Amino acid sequence: MSWVHDEVAVHSPILIVTSAEPESGKTTTLGLMAFLMPRCLATVEISDAALYRSIKRWQPSFAIDEFDSVLSGDDRKGLRTVINSGHTRAQCVVRCEGDDKIPEPFETFAPKTLGMIGRDLPPATARNPRLIGIWTFGQSIQGGRHPKGEITNESRQETIWRDRGSPD
Repeated sequence: MSWVHDEVAVHSPILIVTSAEPESGKTTTLGLMAFLMPRCLATVEISDAALYRSIKRWQPSFAIDEFDSVLSGDDRKGLRTVINSGHTRAQCVVRCEGDDKIPEPFETFAPKTLGMIGRDLPPATARNPRLIGIWTFGQSIQGGRHPKGEITNESRQETIWRDRGSPD
């Protein structure tokens, strides 16, 4: 979707790469996705001003890792607001620029992928995301553990059938 985003997208859902545990491959997944996204800025730290100024200057895609740390502090409320406002085309933030302090709109509409531990999202962010869950070795699709501590093809298939219904 990010390759045709500027031409046809009206809404831009946030893609969230999440896992319950650290060291499960989120950063690797985001790195791979950054290579596939057009004009991608892959970062672990960005300010709200840098985000909307980057959108104005380069119209990039974003792959932002360690986003759970952004969600934890009230000092990052401005960044969360800019990310959430970028869901719909024509949303912007207005900032005063230059010595004359003339108000200038900055668009916030851009494809965004966020990497984080857990799914504890603020309500405004949680209303429109698309989730990619990553499970580490020893976790089932439901997030629990196989009784023997490993996933076999049979236990994985049993979990899928339990969730979707048996093919019988």
